[in-house]
Amino acid sequence: MSEWHQILVDIDQKLFPHFELTTYQRVLYFHLIANTFAQDRSEIILTISQLSEAMAASEFTARKAIRELSEKGVVDAEQTRRGYKIAPRLPENLDLPEINDSNETSVVDIEEIDFFIGRKFIKPLIDREGRKCFYCLRNIVAACHKCNTRKQAMAAPDFLRSLFRRGLLSEDEFTERLSALEQLQDGELIPDIRHILI
Repeated sequence: MSEWHQILVDIDQKLFPHFELTTYQRVLYFHLIANTFAQDRSEIILTISQLSEAMAASEFTARKAIRELSEKGVVDAEQTRRGYKIAPRLPENLDLPEINDSNETSVVDIEEIDFFIGRKFIKPLIDREGRKCFYCLRNIVAACHKCNTRKQAMAAPDFLRSLFRRGLLSEDEFTERLSALEQLQDGELIPDIRHILI
């Protein structure tokens, strides 16, 4: 198997699934690989209009895709006067899990995980809450920015009561959130992290 064949297999079977890249992110990543490593370069400078043209997408979508690829660590991107200076990272330069062909799942001790380091566990936390704010049942994050800002150091039950008093939670929602809070405190609301390499 040639080196490039293996790189493409690793991109498709390891990098894309591990980082859960969208279609636009995949198109942009392949464009960057084709215009850097495939031409014996490690980086390239492209304007947003060049990126959007390569992706057949709007400039907003191109800007969002390059920012997200950078946040995920798949590329190093720096905005310059001439455009974005972008250095894509090959799978061999990323800490990717090996492909596990068996159906075995590893046992993870949830008590040993620090959920506050990096953004690795954000998606399981969001999924656990049904893609809604834990407090007000709105938005699509574990705690939306508005609730996070308003809550600050306030105790969670007090914050839920304040949302109920302001009419942001119905009585049923308030009762459900208090129950969920008790479950969370008792360690019963465990996010599914089986697919994340620890």
